[in-house]
Amino acid sequence: VNKGQPKYEKYKLSKEEWKLLTLIHEVLAEAAKVQEMFSAEYYPTIWQILPSYEYLLAQWHEFSADPRMITLWPAIEAGIESLKKYYNKTDNSPAHVVLM
Repeated sequence: VNKGQPKYEKYKLSKEEWKLLTLIHEVLAEAAKVQEMFSAEYYPTIWQILPSYEYLLAQWHEFSADPRMITLWPAIEAGIESLKKYYNKTDNSPAHVVLM
């Protein structure tokens, strides 16, 4: 397919859009790492939940202070708030006591 054809030109990403996608990938890669830890098929992963939440919160807090990520700050902050909500729910979980 000749991507230089006018009908495909409107789908071409600008340099700024590519930069934004790169930053989005950087943020989401951290969540993907955590999700991968929970995907084990052959061994239990419940003991990894709290350290994983803490890791992801720390990473996203770093991103929320990174000037390169300024356009993503609202989304990162929303992600942090969502993680905190679920992290705080672990206080009421009996599994939390077992993991300690």
